[in-house]
This record gives sequence, C-alpha cells and structure tokens, in this order.
Amino acid sequence: MKDPVLALNFAVLQRNRLHVFLSGRLHKLAGSIQKDWCSQKYTFWGGIVLVLAILVTVCSFLNYPHPITTVDTASYFVSVRQLQATGNPVNSWRLPVYPLFIVLLYAVAGQGNLMAVSIVQGALFVLTALEFYILTALILKRGWLAFLISLLVGTNLIFLSYSKPIMTEGLSLWLLTTLVLCAVSFAKTLRVRMLWLLSICMLLLCFTRPEWLYFPILLYAYLFFLTIPRKDRRRLLPPILVSVVAIYTLLGSYIAVNAFHNGFIGLSSVENMNLLGKVLQYNMQNEAPAQYQYISRILDPFVLNGNRSPYQILHAAPEIRQNYSYFAIAIIVHHPGEFLLKSIPYTFSSLTYYFPAPQNPVPGLFYQPLTWLLSIHRVLYAGNVLFLPCALVWILLLCWRRTRSVGSVQNMGLVLFITLYELFITTLGGYFESDYTRFHTVFNPLVILTIWGLLFMSLLSVPLVVPFLGRCFSPRP
Repeated sequence: MKDPVLALNFAVLQRNRLHVFLSGRLHKLAGSIQKDWCSQKYTFWGGIVLVLAILVTVCSFLNYPHPITTVDTASYFVSVRQLQATGNPVNSWRLPVYPLFIVLLYAVAGQGNLMAVSIVQGALFVLTALEFYILTALILKRGWLAFLISLLVGTNLIFLSYSKPIMTEGLSLWLLTTLVLCAVSFAKTLRVRMLWLLSICMLLLCFTRPEWLYFPILLYAYLFFLTIPRKDRRRLLPPILVSVVAIYTLLGSYIAVNAFHNGFIGLSSVENMNLLGKVLQYNMQNEAPAQYQYISRILDPFVLNGNRSPYQILHAAPEIRQNYSYFAIAIIVHHPGEFLLKSIPYTFSSLTYYFPAPQNPVPGLFYQPLTWLLSIHRVLYAGNVLFLPCALVWILLLCWRRTRSVGSVQNMGLVLFITLYELFITTLGGYFESDYTRFHTVFNPLVILTIWGLLFMSLLSVPLVVPFLGRCFSPRP
C-alpha cells in the first residue's frame, strides 16, 4: 500500500504542473487576443459575425421549427435506406456523401429525425459564415472590411433558407467554403498538410454533387502553374500527383461499380437528365441525327403543350428511357456553337434570377424581422449583376505586371477561378430558371466576395490615387 503522504504530495505536484501549463496557455492566448485587438481586431469582428449568424439561424428555426422537404428529398431517402440495408454506397441516382451524412445523424439523434439533420445543416451555415470571414480577412487583410463583407453572408436569409431543407445545398455550401479557405491557405503557406485538407474537401464535394467531377485536375493545374513558385514545384509535385491519382481512382472505381451493378456509366444519371433538360430548354430537340428522329417526334407534343420537364416526359414516355441520353449528347455534339451561344444569356440572367426557397419565411414568432431581413438581401441579390464586370477587373489586375504579385490579387484570382467554374457548369447543367437560385447558393458567397471586395478595395485606394492623378494633371511651373 502506498504512503498516503507521498500520494498527496504527488497529487499536489501534478495539480501545480497543470495549473502552470494552463496559466501559460491562457496567458499566451490572452496576449495574442490583446495583440489582435490592438491591430486589426480580427477576433473581435469575427466574434460579431459568429454571434449575428447564430442569432439569424436561431430566429429562423424558432420561426418555423419543422424540417423542410422538397421534391428531391425522397430520392435521398432511397439512398439512405440502401445504405442502412446493404451498406452499399453506390447508387445510380444520388451520390453517397449526403445520404451518409443523414445516416450518421440518424445514428446519433435517432432514426428518421429529420429535424436533427436540418439543425446540423443550420449549424454548418453558421460555420460557413465564420470560415467566410476568415477567408475574407486572409485575402483583404483588414478585420473590419472582412466583417462588413461577411455580414452579407452570415445574415443572408436566402442562403440559410436553401441550407435548411433536406437537400445537398447546406452541406455543399460549407464544403466549398472550406475548400476555398484551404486553397487560399495552401497558396499562402505552401504547406503539404493544407494540400491534404484541400484534397479531402474536394473528394467530398465530388461525391456530393456530380458537377465537381472535372474540377480537381483543373484546380491542381491552376495551383501548380499559377500559384506555386518555380522553386517549390519539385517539392510539391509528388503530393499533388498523389492527390489527383487518389481522387480519380476513387471516382473511377465508383463509376465502374455503377456500370457493373446498375448498368449506368457515370457518377449520377441526373447528369443525363440535365442534358435532356438543356436540349428542351433551348428548343433543340428537332436537331437530332436521323437515328434519333423518332425521339424528336415523341418530344414535340410535350414541348407544344409547354411541358419541358424531363422527369415528367420520361414518366409519360418510358419508351425513350434507353436512348434519351445518347439523343441529347448527339444534338449537343453536332451543334456545339449553337448550344454555347444559347447558354450565354443564361450566364448573365442566372446571377440575378431569384426564386424563393420553401418556407422563406412563414408566419411565426419572428416573421416581421425575418421578412425585413429577407427584403434587404433580395435587393442585394440584384447586385450580382456586377459579378462579371468585377471578375473582368480582377482578371485585368491579375494580368497587369504591377499588380499581379500583390497577395490579395493572386488570392482573388484563385477565388475567381473556382467561382467561374461553378457559374459556367451550373449554367450548362441547369434547365429550369427556378433552380438557379438554389444552385447558386453554394457559390454565391464567393460572388459576394468578388463584387464587394473590389468595391471596398477601390474606395480604400481613392486617397492614394487622387493625389497621384493630381500630380499628373497639375500644370507644370
């Protein structure tokens, strides 16, 4: 039996060591916060963004404390039941990350607890607002400026209203924001661990929404040739190659299993449905090659009656199910110029077209303040018309020799690359105008950063530019 006096002394010694350790940590944390407060006050402004995002989210849930489902929700439930029954994540209709997300929450909160799923997606929206603030502060290097721009995201009822329903938008919004934050952090630090985090986010996005299939190779090429200095390329090339090979090996394996078990070669058959929808949207269904003219004749009565929904058409005409994807692909391949020209107007109009989300808002405890907040963001949403002009200015700054080496310009080039990819891919994939607001929710924070970052930085540059112009145009003695 041990001596109780020695045991007591040992316990006191360990307590003192823990006290010294915690005191040192707390002193270091307090010092960093004090330093931050005396400089840009990043912690202070970030704390306000976090509090406001939590406040808006809580009020929204208290106003309508029920889970929100849409027409797409049922198909995710099919994949959830498949996962729980067989453990097989491969499905020809829905990708596995979001169903797995629901299964994990069911395991914690109880089977069928959709409210828990919606609440966690609301929490992800709050986390997105905080990460967006960190991203903006990293790029613009001003805490108060990052706060002002982040207010447009953290209090945005449009984004929150599309994040709460049982759909992929809430999860995808957080994943994309995290991916961009990791990409910018990697570009600034060139640390391999940030590259691995970036790869994980990219892999999860690819298995959440099919439009990200082509993105990894494009992003890594951008980082390698335009972001990484020449002296660091040899060191970072192996982990980049490993990431690319790992991501596309998993994607290829998923496609192979899908082809073997479900008879579909691809990530999701939704992609084929989108192709048919685009052909019908552009009224190109009569431009098919001769072997597919019979499908054109079947589709014509539906189009004449104003029905351009591929889901309803395939339900009413199951005889075209086997070949409708080849029909749409053949039309696009034979008329690529016409297809792209007809897509250009939607690239502009989709930025400002607004369609209200389900239950946004409904009469409830906080109906009046939420309606007021929504009206403000509806007006600001129309400001997305400035995105493409602002994107052009950022591109010019990135190409201009005097500004291309500026850190904020380089980082905004990366943000702009990701935003333009998602804008073009959703424009080419979406075929109902009512879907554009939902699709754009995932990357609209980056649109806001592109527009308002340029506007605020331009205002801050006026005191520097005006004296310079004055000296240039003042009469010489």
